[in-house]
Amino acid sequence: MVMHGEAYWEYARLHLGDSDAADGLVDDVFADLAATWDTVLRQESVEEFCWGVLRATVDDALERRARPSAFTEAAFAVAMDDAREAFQALESGIGLFAAIGDLPGRQHDVVVLTYVLGYPIVTAARIMGITQGGVYSLRRDARRRLAAALGLDEQTAEEAEEQ
Repeated sequence: MVMHGEAYWEYARLHLGDSDAADGLVDDVFADLAATWDTVLRQESVEEFCWGVLRATVDDALERRARPSAFTEAAFAVAMDDAREAFQALESGIGLFAAIGDLPGRQHDVVVLTYVLGYPIVTAARIMGITQGGVYSLRRDARRRLAAALGLDEQTAEEAEEQ
């Protein structure tokens, strides 16, 4: 799972809003996985199991801190860095990031990994321990939910994705 360490860290940082906290959390996840490695190896999908441990650990950390995920603010900051001159597009993006934050677990993860963090489908599938078809399916379902949340028809959402 060390090969996915950067993705784990980026995911944790987006949700915790703190690089140092993400470092510690991911170190703890890897230590926990190493301590139970025999159990990990007996799982049907090691990657999917490990991703689930990361997600649960992030959720637990947020619950202990009694605060919501920093995803919306962090994703907006990433978008600001990438496209300062496109302020109008970013302004409408704030609602998009909030809607992404409201997606169900695996749909949220796929959108974060592929759109926000920019991982290719094949890499996102490996990180999450699911098939590429699973990633495509989750993205399609997420796109439908996002279109509905933002008041767009699905055709408009598909066209925006292609650009």
